[in-house]
Amino acid sequence: MGVMLQIIRTQWNCGNISSSFHCFLFDSRNTVLKLWHRHKGHSKWQNIRHTKMANDIMKQRIFSKLAYKIGVAIRGNNMQTDPHLNRDLEKLIEECQAKNMPKVSIERAIERAVSKPLQTIHFDAKGPGGSLFILETLTDRKDFTKNMIQKCFNKVGGFSFADQGIRRFFEQKGIIMVAKSFKEENTNDKRKQASNNSTSYELSLEEAINVAIDVGAEDVTECEDDDGVKMLEFISDPLQTAKVCNALVSRNFQVRSSENEFRSTIRVHLEENQLETVEACFKALENVEAIAKIFDNIEPSEDVKK
Repeated sequence: MGVMLQIIRTQWNCGNISSSFHCFLFDSRNTVLKLWHRHKGHSKWQNIRHTKMANDIMKQRIFSKLAYKIGVAIRGNNMQTDPHLNRDLEKLIEECQAKNMPKVSIERAIERAVSKPLQTIHFDAKGPGGSLFILETLTDRKDFTKNMIQKCFNKVGGFSFADQGIRRFFEQKGIIMVAKSFKEENTNDKRKQASNNSTSYELSLEEAINVAIDVGAEDVTECEDDDGVKMLEFISDPLQTAKVCNALVSRNFQVRSSENEFRSTIRVHLEENQLETVEACFKALENVEAIAKIFDNIEPSEDVKK
């Protein structure tokens, strides 16, 4: 909960379902903050020019976050850079290609992950109305990144760094996003010899719950991605994320992403003016490229729940 610095609010559980946390990602599903808009009175050419600039920046944000994920995939698999031996990296390269990330940018991200490995560092923060935030960054300059974040806090007001005591209001979970529709291979030998056909099958929530039990997941919910594609979100113990992911892959599910995230255990409701302050802060944080995700404890609005 999301990149184009299309800052988003991911409902728990990352879809059109009431949630117990928000994950503001720079690549995600339900947009709550409009980062770009046209100003009235501008000429048509100005609107086109500004829109193109916005789109270019958004595209660069997406590529930056994909490069971040590539680094995570390599570090999490013993610095393995061969996609044939690193399934996480292989899936990410496919995602990069699907989003038209240039080949040279993919190669540069892999090279950077090896030559200049970055660290995942979390910064905890407090905002208006009792809102709490965990900012996940990937950086090799902790103090510099913290100073950049502090400048954003100073610009907006109402935000400050907090000690790790706020972590007691969050829990870490493994999140595996899977396409709801998948190919079901024919198992009858005679039919296989006659045809290599496979049928597309969409799992019901009841069936998905049984699958979750089989693969060792704690829970599963239905949701949609940013393109409106129906998804299943499997939730697991953070230490079992890879195991659950591999079990789903072995059952022919199309795993779109697999990672650990923080989810709030207690949510707070913010007034409109407080939400506007949060929006302003997140917009300011767009320029801190080291930020990969932001988790919060804000109660989703009724509009987001629908």
